[in-house]
Amino acid sequence: MKGVNKKKEKTSFLFSVVILVKNEENTIGKLLKKIISVHKKYCIEIIIIDSGSSDQSISIIKQYIRRYHCINLIQISQSDFSYSKTRNIAVKIASGEYICFISGDAVLINTKSFKYFIEDFELYQDAFSIFGKQVPMEEHKYTFQGIEFMMRFKELDKISNHGVYIQDQKQIGSMNNVLFSNVFACYRRMLLIDNPFNYMEGGEEIFQSIDIFKKNYIRIYDGRCVVRHSHNLAFHEYLIKQYEEMRVLKQVKIAKNINIGNKIRFILFMKVSNLKKCILTIQLFFFYLLKLIIFLFI
Repeated sequence: MKGVNKKKEKTSFLFSVVILVKNEENTIGKLLKKIISVHKKYCIEIIIIDSGSSDQSISIIKQYIRRYHCINLIQISQSDFSYSKTRNIAVKIASGEYICFISGDAVLINTKSFKYFIEDFELYQDAFSIFGKQVPMEEHKYTFQGIEFMMRFKELDKISNHGVYIQDQKQIGSMNNVLFSNVFACYRRMLLIDNPFNYMEGGEEIFQSIDIFKKNYIRIYDGRCVVRHSHNLAFHEYLIKQYEEMRVLKQVKIAKNINIGNKIRFILFMKVSNLKKCILTIQLFFFYLLKLIIFLFI
């Protein structure tokens, strides 16, 4: 593991923003620019962990390091990377009161998100963590995967109170209610030190949710905290991801809310051609048929 940064002054930070990176040249500069614009206001340090980028990501990051002392770059090999293990490494390095994870392929939309995180933690003393909304990239907005992704957060927005929804032990039976993503999430550092991520491939957020709910902590969804993030996976990649998700859900006995009717209505009111609507609707039924088959044979 190799660290690259200027001499870093010993100081206490309010936020340690952790960014996991691998070949994110299209987004990492935009993300760093947004965070840097408010890093003094919210007393932010930035910890970047790169796992073998071969594009211009490192070059872009080093340009920011030369200008800002608050950035620390850690380089690890691809073989040493796993989401849980790498995040636990970051937790040990971080010094902020709060640890905020942002994926390197995400772009921060609302810099007031840090303000909302502080407000939520002060209001809910038993909050373990807070996660924000993800909206798809413009190029993925009118794809089946983008629509399915958007609808997850739209369902959460419907049951939120002024953009905020509290998740606890009582709601653990529904996928929508335990949906948690570390693409954009903020934790109390001391609680995360005592409750590290389990070393597993996939589903670590769900397993951690179950554990912390049993300890009477809560998780919060705050729809005011927004990043732009999405993928348009190849067919086989999408199936693998769906298999892994449903395997975890079946293991912990959590039902996933399909809400196919809401998705069809959303497609019908989209500002696209009727041909595009027909294609998206066919894809919707086709993919959910595949999901059903996958679920039956897990």
